[in-house]
Amino acid sequence: MHFVKPRKVFFVFLTMCIVFIAPSITQRDNIGLSILYATLFFESICFSTIMALGMRGLGRHTKRGSGFIVAGVFGSACVPPLTGAVADRHGSALSMVVPLCFFVGAWSYALAVNFWPWYRNTVDAFTTTEIGLHGYRDGVAETRTDSNGVGDEESAAATGAENMHKTT
Repeated sequence: MHFVKPRKVFFVFLTMCIVFIAPSITQRDNIGLSILYATLFFESICFSTIMALGMRGLGRHTKRGSGFIVAGVFGSACVPPLTGAVADRHGSALSMVVPLCFFVGAWSYALAVNFWPWYRNTVDAFTTTEIGLHGYRDGVAETRTDSNGVGDEESAAATGAENMHKTT
């Protein structure tokens, strides 16, 4: 996720979960089991990515928001018994409809965080921020002058003053 935005990785992996779990409903024996293993591979990154994406932009509500996301693991407590109940009545292949429904529900978040500007901009604001000091080498400030003879520090002060007037 260092090279690709986490929201895109999440969208692709969750889409692949849906793509692989759907055929496991109709396939039997080794083919169905192999497809189910592929689903589990793509599912591996989903929760941690949901956690990371969901906590971005919460500010002072980070503790409460992360608590709600962790409490959302309730799905892990519901899906196995529901899948088992459907498997007892209709067979294990058809029982894969239960996790498919939950994947589609989670996919709505993947769609929102990738395609709705309000979600996408909030998430992307944190991945494009540059952190650290610029213009320093070995703890010493580097000063350069432009064609007008203005140094970096004077230019930065002027830019800061302009930005302050724009916001007020």
